Amino acid sequence: IKEKTPSPQVILLTGHSSVQDAEKGMGLGAFDYLMKPIKIDELIDVLRSAGAGKGEG
Repeated sequence: IKEKTPSPQVILLTGHSSVQDAEKGMGLGAFDYLMKPIKIDELIDVLRSAGAGKGEG
């Protein structure tokens, strides 16, 4: 993905996760990490932040 778009905002969404998974994803450059079930307000906030280029971590 990063080869085609140098600075995409990648948001990880998973139904099975752990703190270690979140840390690994963020360490690999993910913008944010969300776990299911997701709250719509949380998703909207993350998407707005990603669109504005504000990193979480």
